[in-house]
Amino acid sequence: MPAGLVEGYVRADLRAIAAQAPPQCPPSVLASGADGFLTVFNLSDADVTGTVHVRGSRLYRGTQVTTAGGISYDLTLPAATARVEAPWFTVRGIPAGITARSAVRRGSRDPRAARCGSCWAAATAR
Repeated sequence: MPAGLVEGYVRADLRAIAAQAPPQCPPSVLASGADGFLTVFNLSDADVTGTVHVRGSRLYRGTQVTTAGGISYDLTLPAATARVEAPWFTVRGIPAGITARSAVRRGSRDPRAARCGSCWAAATAR
């Protein structure tokens, strides 16, 4: 866990969590993968564009590329903002280098609808 970031867990194996590598982020960005949610914080006064490297098998809204141990998530975050992304999909057996894009379909205004089949995902080999 990066310095300056506090995570809270209920009934979790804290030793196992502490042993996990934290997400790797661009400078001025902190990230957490607590409970499977990807939380990113831009602590600067400038917009940030970059990649967050996350361990695990979850895919989030937006564009990401599978890696040997997780994903590389494309990040664009305005200055002095934060965002929480809930996991949308879990992937297994997909080789590294697959690009996945997921978003709420046009016409659906409720982001929770993604859990009900109102989302799409596309994967392409690099």
